[in-house]
Amino acid sequence: MVEAFKDLLALTAQARDSAREGNFQDLRVLIDKRGAVLERIGSRDKAAFTDTQKILAREVALCISELDAEIAELIKEEMDRDNREMLEIANKLRVLMAYSRGLRGNRRFDSAL
Repeated sequence: MVEAFKDLLALTAQARDSAREGNFQDLRVLIDKRGAVLERIGSRDKAAFTDTQKILAREVALCISELDAEIAELIKEEMDRDNREMLEIANKLRVLMAYSRGLRGNRRFDSAL
């Protein structure tokens, strides 16, 4: 059981590192692996845990909670960046359309030059 807790913590730390790098494909895979470890832990009878294992589980849960908060913040920041980029593209498109309307005739601006 201790190995499962170690695996869970290691996978969560790797997921955080992937989020820091912006590698969301690896992040998805790691989160799936983490889910499998959580299922393995969840399938165990909680009454069979020793006091030491219960303490370890609480400490691991606290660490994972902190890592999860960091991962969520990193994902939010990436989504905010993506949103700003999409808004910038939309603004450029509006400018392009306005510029094209200003040309004589129905010529496109890129072929008018």
